[in-house]
Amino acid sequence: MIVADMVAIGEETGKLAQSLKKIADSFDKKIDYSIKTITSLLEPVIILIVGLMVALLHFSMFMQFSNEFYYTISLNSSPLIGI
Repeated sequence: MIVADMVAIGEETGKLAQSLKKIADSFDKKIDYSIKTITSLLEPVIILIVGLMVALLHFSMFMQFSNEFYYTISLNSSPLIGI
């Protein structure tokens, strides 16, 4: 409604181009503000997701190495060795 009113006033006064420029500038500011808000909210979420992925990778590698280590120890400490 505001846009239609501004266009009508611009037509009546003969300054339609200036009126449309003001409308476009207003929409540009709103879009820029919205994009900045969304990116500032998504940035911590993306960092958290990447951090969780790295932690999962490290955990899976650690579990693989620890399983191999404990398997090797259990084979070496068998009571049948030495008989």
